[in-house]
Amino acid sequence: MSRFKIIYNAIALADLDGLPTKITAGIVKKIGRVEAGLHGDIKRLKEHDPAYRLRMGTIASSLTWRAKRLQYAASNIVEKLMTKATLKILDADIKKRRREVTRLQEDLEDLEDYLDILEARRKSLGKSTLTQAEAERRYGVK
Repeated sequence: MSRFKIIYNAIALADLDGLPTKITAGIVKKIGRVEAGLHGDIKRLKEHDPAYRLRMGTIASSLTWRAKRLQYAASNIVEKLMTKATLKILDADIKKRRREVTRLQEDLEDLEDYLDILEARRKSLGKSTLTQAEAERRYGVK
């Protein structure tokens, strides 16, 4: 028996209809796994009603990789210009500020996702919905 019941609202269906078939099938399949439990890259949005975010794709990971590569190049330049003591203080300050920025980015992502959910709920009021099984049939997921 499923722990969760997946319902696709009209906004979600419109978004899925606008994607290539292969991508849509992958998304529906991955969402279907959620019915058995919260597995995968799923995050409960903080301080909101029971709302969850499921990420799929490689865009974020490629951006992270690019940022790390640029960070490494910049750190090589800085090391040549500063003393070890100054670098130690600077490194500690940078780490602290990066943790703060990361926390703020996560909070902002949660808020943006939650606002998207609220907007989709408002736009979908009174419109038809599909269950997970109906969505799988519609998009040809096997």
